[in-house]
Amino acid sequence: MDQPKLPHPAVIPQFSHELRQIAEPSILNEAIVSSLKEGLVISDMEGTVLHMNPAALQLYGFSHLAEAQRHRVDFVELLEIRDMEGTLLPTDEWPLACLLRDGHLSKYLVRVRHKGTGIEWIGSYNGAEIRDASHGVIGAVLTIRDVTKEVVGNEQEAALLSKLTAERALLDALIECAPVGIVLTDSEAKILRSNRTADALIVRPLPLGESYESHGALSLLREDGYPFSPRELPLTRAALEGVETKNAEMAIG
Repeated sequence: MDQPKLPHPAVIPQFSHELRQIAEPSILNEAIVSSLKEGLVISDMEGTVLHMNPAALQLYGFSHLAEAQRHRVDFVELLEIRDMEGTLLPTDEWPLACLLRDGHLSKYLVRVRHKGTGIEWIGSYNGAEIRDASHGVIGAVLTIRDVTKEVVGNEQEAALLSKLTAERALLDALIECAPVGIVLTDSEAKILRSNRTADALIVRPLPLGESYESHGALSLLREDGYPFSPRELPLTRAALEGVETKNAEMAIG
């Protein structure tokens, strides 16, 4: 487990010349970095934060950069970070620690909660090493995007889809197990499905998905023995006109 390293503002100027340049606004091009909608964090190889842009400061609840210039372990006083399943992560599994350990980070999703305010959000983290002119690693840069709305929307959509799938399975089971024949159509009287009882009664295959004119092939007869025209079939009239037919007797020719 990581051991906390107490930050102190006086430590910042004691970094190497290269690291001081990383944190220097003129090198960062302050105008560009400050305008980024994504949060940006720069640290040294020990895990001490040197710079945060305004978007990152806002995400973490800081008012000034000096408040953020601390070792990564000391953020545990302010934040809780959990994985997407809700398991509390140790500090060595936090995004910056993973970046420093592995040298890169891509689409690392975590749930972040500020202990003081109770504000929670979901962050997508990406990161890479910073190298000097001789290709030596001198720091790390982390970008953060608040994807709370996107993830919550996807979770709600998945939950709704799961609910609809379960309800569809229940409806299918009820239709199939019904002791009476059931035939379902769309608003244009095209047959969508039937249950096995209806299939057994009608005998011949139903014209699934075809126009109602194809219903004539079912050879359904009136009580007097004359065939129904496709347009006059109770099934067709129910779909096209909303006409309810009760206890109508018909034969299959």
